[in-house]
Amino acid sequence: MIDENSKKHGIIAIVGAPNAGKSTLTNAILGQKLSIVSPKVQTTRNSIRAIAIEDATQIILIDTPGIFIPRDDKILERVIVKSAWQALREADQICFLIDAEIGMSQENLRILNDLKKENLPITIVVNKIDLVKKSKMLETFAILSNLGFIDIIPISALQNEGVEKLKTFLCEKCQNPTWIYDEEQITDAPMRFIASEITREKLFLNLHKELPYSIAVKTDSYEILNNGEIKLFQIS
Repeated sequence: MIDENSKKHGIIAIVGAPNAGKSTLTNAILGQKLSIVSPKVQTTRNSIRAIAIEDATQIILIDTPGIFIPRDDKILERVIVKSAWQALREADQICFLIDAEIGMSQENLRILNDLKKENLPITIVVNKIDLVKKSKMLETFAILSNLGFIDIIPISALQNEGVEKLKTFLCEKCQNPTWIYDEEQITDAPMRFIASEITREKLFLNLHKELPYSIAVKTDSYEILNNGEIKLFQIS
């Protein structure tokens, strides 16, 4: 039984360029599938809150859409980026995710400079370290150190390497008193929304050129049957 006086929480925003592995990391910290994952960029369009508990700490993760420069004529892109920045300003700590294969690209440098302008607390998380040589990783670390970043944590979200160390670090950053969600709750999103996202993920994974990039899925009905199965009616 956890002492009520020892309970604390923090809001952690996971951000970075498209396809850095933000949703994979969210799922790894949570310990189960919640955010949809796809090799296609900008799959995540809404900021989803995932709720993980580590001892007396409630870690509230915001899986944000990727941050990029939206094209002026693309309304969806502008909405995605606006949603990401709104989520950042709610957070106690920012985990900026860098794809180790890409390293410190101009895009990553631009995003980091924008984050610094907002005066947000930033932890650098270098993801996909299982896919690069040590020399490449050390080169990225050196650039980040020269930019003044101290907290740099290497991980492989897909292989669950370094994730426990990251969770321990994040617990130290969570200093708000009490929990704000029930112990059994893993997200603040309604199940209809989660069901829609899962279907959208399957469409991204199984369809290619014939898939409209702006595709959306709406769950019109969500019914739990007596045998525990779920009956859905969705439109796209």
